[in-house]
Amino acid sequence: MGTIVVILLMIGATIYWILQIACLMRMSDGDFCGRFDKPLWVAILLFSFVFGALAFSIWKSSVIADERVKAVTNRIGAMIQEGQKPDAPQ
Repeated sequence: MGTIVVILLMIGATIYWILQIACLMRMSDGDFCGRFDKPLWVAILLFSFVFGALAFSIWKSSVIADERVKAVTNRIGAMIQEGQKPDAPQ
């Protein structure tokens, strides 16, 4: 029973790792801050397996959150310049 659970966990971790590598490969070079960020993430994912995938997932989430904050800030700034009162968040 214990070996089946370990095998299932390894299969799940491998699928998660493959999905994160696929997500990394779909991203353009412009999505990264530095010149060699994408190759570094590839190396991290290849050599550290699940830990690298978790680190990439956390980094990706923070980048997405930063982009959302910038978009909201720009929208509020544009509304203030137009003389509109920004609505309260829902």
